[in-house]
Amino acid sequence: MKQIPLRPVLIGLVILVAAVGLTRIVPSETPAQKSSATSGTFDGQCTKDHPGVSLVVDFGADSGLSALVKCVRGFNVPDNSVSNQLSGWQLFAQAGVKVVGTAEFSVGFVCRLAGYPTAANQPCTSTPTYSEGHWAYFYAQADSGLPGQWSFSGAGSATHKPVCGGAEGWLFVKGDQVNGTTANQHPNPQPEVFSCAP
Repeated sequence: MKQIPLRPVLIGLVILVAAVGLTRIVPSETPAQKSSATSGTFDGQCTKDHPGVSLVVDFGADSGLSALVKCVRGFNVPDNSVSNQLSGWQLFAQAGVKVVGTAEFSVGFVCRLAGYPTAANQPCTSTPTYSEGHWAYFYAQADSGLPGQWSFSGAGSATHKPVCGGAEGWLFVKGDQVNGTTANQHPNPQPEVFSCAP
């Protein structure tokens, strides 16, 4: 009777036990994969069926650029406590939109959004002057009393907490247009807001 070598059999058993153990330890779907159905970013504004916070970046009529519109799904959903909610500044990263502050205010002050204005036109080493133009910040939410309309934000993006179903809007305002920012100007398109409350 021929004897079977023991070493290959033991190595095979170890591999089999390890493989069975991994299938029990590693779930078939990770939490990140599960949440991808309710999180992520897509072009266009959020909807009741795809709740989150919309981001609208209007580069201004003189730029020749189309507005950038993104939905960040799952952003500040109602089950988050206010202390856990993310800021308007953090919305940029979630939306995949590059934001640049200034040397003085690297966080919270928007100098350049999605590459506009260019570094040649605005180096962002200091706060832009009125003649150079600036980014104006707006928001819209279903419970604001003005649903479906932009409101000029009195708070900076680093402290403002966007609400699920709301929209955050940015408009680049040229120096000769500054006085009409709050009264006559707002980002385009108009916000599509709703309540995420169950």
